Amino acid sequence: MTNQHRTHSRSDRGTVLIAVLVCLTVASAITGVALQSSLRSRRHMNVQWQLEQTRLLLDAGIRRAMTRGADNPDYEGESWSVDDALEAFPVANVEIRPTQDDASENSNLRLYRVTALIQNRDRIPVQTKRSQIIRIHRKPTATPLINP
Repeated sequence: MTNQHRTHSRSDRGTVLIAVLVCLTVASAITGVALQSSLRSRRHMNVQWQLEQTRLLLDAGIRRAMTRGADNPDYEGESWSVDDALEAFPVANVEIRPTQDDASENSNLRLYRVTALIQNRDRIPVQTKRSQIIRIHRKPTATPLINP
């Protein structure tokens, strides 16, 4: 009986060892899939955050173009870099340029293209760019009254 008991005991240990190895393999696979999903979600959130930053930069450019374009009839646009203000992005630019259109023949109306561009520091850089054409109605200039 002792021989049968030893054989049965070794067989049980082998079965338990295989079951433990299978459980470890399944747990490792689940952990790997969860880690992969987490990294994918993080990359997606970073791109979404970059898109939001680009939108905010475009909004700032539009506000500046509307203010400058309405006040100054000779405003020809500008471009500026905010790389230092946004540490996560080595490239962050806004460009404001006048565009030509049939509507621009009206002396009080001018069209401008505002473009915001951001590029991240990732190993594989992602560049986001948003652009919008805006119409600016200039303030009428006051003409001096001539007394006869």
